[in-house]
Amino acid sequence: MRPGRAPGHRPGTRPAAQPRRHLARPAPRHPHPAARRPRRHRPPARRAPPLAGTGDPARHHALPPGRRPHRHPADRLDELLAEADKAGVPVDLPDGDGLPPLGLPPGAVGVRERTGGVLLADRVLRAAVRWLTARPGVTLRPHSTVRSVFTGSGRIVLDSGEVLRGDLALLAGGPWTRRLAAAPVTLYRQTMLYLGRPAGGDRWDGAPAAGGLGREGRGWVLPPGAGTLLKLSSDTVCRPVEDTDSRGEDQQPHLDRLAAEGILPDLDRYPTAGVRVCHYTADAATGGPLLAPVTPGLWTRAACGGSGFSTAPLVAERIVQAVKEAA
Repeated sequence: MRPGRAPGHRPGTRPAAQPRRHLARPAPRHPHPAARRPRRHRPPARRAPPLAGTGDPARHHALPPGRRPHRHPADRLDELLAEADKAGVPVDLPDGDGLPPLGLPPGAVGVRERTGGVLLADRVLRAAVRWLTARPGVTLRPHSTVRSVFTGSGRIVLDSGEVLRGDLALLAGGPWTRRLAAAPVTLYRQTMLYLGRPAGGDRWDGAPAAGGLGREGRGWVLPPGAGTLLKLSSDTVCRPVEDTDSRGEDQQPHLDRLAAEGILPDLDRYPTAGVRVCHYTADAATGGPLLAPVTPGLWTRAACGGSGFSTAPLVAERIVQAVKEAA
């Protein structure tokens, strides 16, 4: 759950967690006041073949500092293709003629997963709400602000004074987790650049999400489509912060860093549509996702970007297993 979202409760049932989004909100369709054109400190543009995204491209959405999307060195190409074949993952080597130019790090080669795709968070959440609403014993409680959580019992207190009780509570508050429970997580902020499509045509229709881009192999792009803008960022512009209030933070140095990485070699062609920040939490020890029991009645799930969508079934399975073992 998160502040502003509380699980529902019916007698004899566990609270049902309200799904939430850990990614940046869609950028506005009009120029954002903070969307100044990044200053360019880059060598001349060059074309490069794309490095394809994975089946869950959103997992590259918010990586903590020090972690990189997996790159594919050219001298390990045969090994990579053999591993993909062994896992039953169809891949190919795109020639780049039908794709937009993307900047690969030196010595890397682009590999595309043919069955990959892009997760649209709004659609995922709406589908999850429809599915939960149809489940027996589940009650959703939107717009219910959580005041506190009793770590010993997992009881949840709303701002209205109502107390929700259940067999077990899962705290999935994302950036607000630390306000409600003493979870060993670090809060990160990441700058996101939203771009319009360039004039004179482009090759983004049907293009994949791409990770491992830029000179350090730490950047990524999500293609435009279904009414969304092109989204660009890198874990080089992730930084630990104390809270989610970014109103006084100057985003220009982070935009300059993104421009200097060479994620899109022809970045000058793209009109800036917006600049936003997103926040997420990660395990303070490993920098990755964290699922941990605080007490027998309370579990916490620290989110690490869009991977929360793909790992949610595994999280639920692990909690059910633990509850059965403790019964």
